[in-house]
Amino acid sequence: MNKQESTTKPTSIADQENVRLIIFGHDSEQWPQLKKAPEYYS
Repeated sequence: MNKQESTTKPTSIADQENVRLIIFGHDSEQWPQLKKAPEYYS
């Protein structure tokens, strides 16, 4: 699976399931934008 597929597939599933947040575990660009303890998502 290439990089584009590894992003497109979960994004497509999230759209189908009405997921509000996807965390790409090893995405150095996304990490600074995420809440970290003690903040949280609800």
